Amino acid sequence: MRTTALLAIGLASGAALAAPTVVEDFNDYAAGTFVDGKTFDVGAGVSFVVTSSGNNKGANIFDTNTGVNGDKDLQVYSGNALILQDKRGPTPNDSGKGGTLTMTFSEGVYVTSIDLIDMDDHGSSVVTLTDANGAERIFDVPKNFTGDPSRLAVDGIQTLFFDQAVSFGDLGEDATMRLTESGFDLRRVVGISVNLSGSGAIDNLAVAVPMPHPGAMAGACVAGLAVARRRRR
Repeated sequence: MRTTALLAIGLASGAALAAPTVVEDFNDYAAGTFVDGKTFDVGAGVSFVVTSSGNNKGANIFDTNTGVNGDKDLQVYSGNALILQDKRGPTPNDSGKGGTLTMTFSEGVYVTSIDLIDMDDHGSSVVTLTDANGAERIFDVPKNFTGDPSRLAVDGIQTLFFDQAVSFGDLGEDATMRLTESGFDLRRVVGISVNLSGSGAIDNLAVAVPMPHPGAMAGACVAGLAVARRRRR
C-alpha cells in the first residue's frame, strides 16, 4: 500500500476536498500467499476484504517481476499482483478458466483506477463498481486490451480509469462504461468486482478516502470548545 498524492474530490455543494490517494499494490504479502478473506488497509480507518469465486483455487499473490513457472504473459515488472490461482499446482499461476475477484470496502470510498494485466486475445473482463446505494458502474474490457508481452511488443498492463466513459488499451481496444442507474456515486463505492473470462491479473488499485468536510470539521471544533468551556465552569 502506498500513499501517492492528494486528490481533489468535488462534492455536491461544489466544494472540493483534498483526500490522500492510496495505491494498493499487493506488495504487503509474499508471492504464493492466498488472500481470500484478507483485509487490506487503505487509511483513515477504511479497509477492504478480498474474496473470489469461480473454477479456481482462490485469490493469490503473483510476482510479476519474475514470471515464475514460465508464465511470461504476466511478467510486466509491476511487483506483486492479484490473480485467481490455477488448480493444477501449488506454484502461483493464473487460472485460464477465469472467475471473479471481489473487493468489499468497510465504507464508501472514491476509487480512481485499477491496473489490468494480460487481457490478451484469450480473455476479457467485466469490472463492476457498486456504490453505497446499490447503483453500479460497469466497464466492459475487451480481449486484447493489454495484449500479451510474451508474444507482442506491448506492456501487457493497462490502467482502467473509473471516471471516464472510455479507456484506451495497448492494441487500440477500448474499455467502455455503462451505468445501471444515473445516480451512481463514484465517491461512495463499497464494492469492486473483476470478472475474468480467462487468465489475467489486477494491480495498483487507487483509492481516495474523503476527508471530513471543512464545515463539519469546524462544527466539531466549536462543539469541542463549548464542552471545554462547560468543564471549566
